[in-house]
Amino acid sequence: MGWVRGHYRRNRRPSAGDVGCLLLVVLGVLFAGLVVALAEAFDRVQKNPGLVRAIATALVVCAVGFVAVIVWRFKQGQGLRRFLERARRIAATAEPHAADVRELRDLRPRRLTTAALAELEALYRGAVHEVVSDYAVSKGERRRLDHLVQAFDLPNEISHRAAVDGFLQAHAVLVGDGRLTEKEQDQLAELQKVLRVPDAGIQAQLVYSDELVRARLVLSSEPVAIQPDVKLKASEACFYATPFVEKKERVGRTYVQDGVRHKEMTLEVVRDGRLFVTNERVLLVASGTTSLKYEKILESAVDAESRLLSLTVDGRKAPYLFEVPEPFVAIAYVDKLARRP
Repeated sequence: MGWVRGHYRRNRRPSAGDVGCLLLVVLGVLFAGLVVALAEAFDRVQKNPGLVRAIATALVVCAVGFVAVIVWRFKQGQGLRRFLERARRIAATAEPHAADVRELRDLRPRRLTTAALAELEALYRGAVHEVVSDYAVSKGERRRLDHLVQAFDLPNEISHRAAVDGFLQAHAVLVGDGRLTEKEQDQLAELQKVLRVPDAGIQAQLVYSDELVRARLVLSSEPVAIQPDVKLKASEACFYATPFVEKKERVGRTYVQDGVRHKEMTLEVVRDGRLFVTNERVLLVASGTTSLKYEKILESAVDAESRLLSLTVDGRKAPYLFEVPEPFVAIAYVDKLARRP
């Protein structure tokens, strides 16, 4: 409510100034009550010396306890820093001695902070990656890792994760070219054994390695004909058959960034069926049939990331893209039979 030009106006909403004034009045009343209560309490304390001594004693006890906690936390922080400094030196040592391990275990605080435990894990991971950098782990290097686990008192799950990551690091490099030689196969088997990595932790990598091994055997041995479930020419023999899904690239979306137009490509399904590799051609059987003679195939490749088999054919602008269960085995048969006289 308020006055406007001499007239009384009803039902006016309170303004921000009205609310502010009301809050100031309420706060003023509360402050005045607090001052009165403190004054009465101070007056009572002055009239009661025993209460004064009790309050003083309590304050002294609190102060002593506060100082004791600060001193304890300071000493604890110093101990943790000494432990981590020593841990860094041992982690950088090629072959830590048993005495160093015992000394570090004696320095280890009962409880580690999350940051300290993360640093110990990072130090151990760094040691594992350093050890597997040449794709071989000697007995001395295995002892080094064991000493670090003992010295850091690492939980099993942390040391296991680091070992798996070390194996994956070596595996990615050795199979990065889409091939796996006998020497590389032996190196990976030895690494898995020495790092104590169970099959369950690297199942996908083992399947991939097995595919590359079979692809190598296809290229190094004489292919064996199989009986296909499709009719071929009398002079034709089939050596490999697999289901396929043909895909092609299309523009998913376009956008302009910094004045430049960009395109994002996606893959769409064209058809699916059976792919046969014979001594004369690659035969695709779906709703119809497509024959790709070897003399028309200019290039064959497998994209390691998408695992798509790519066949570039003369007279066709874009390559054929096939999704097959084992692309490296399929391309090995194509390459092997394309080179046969």
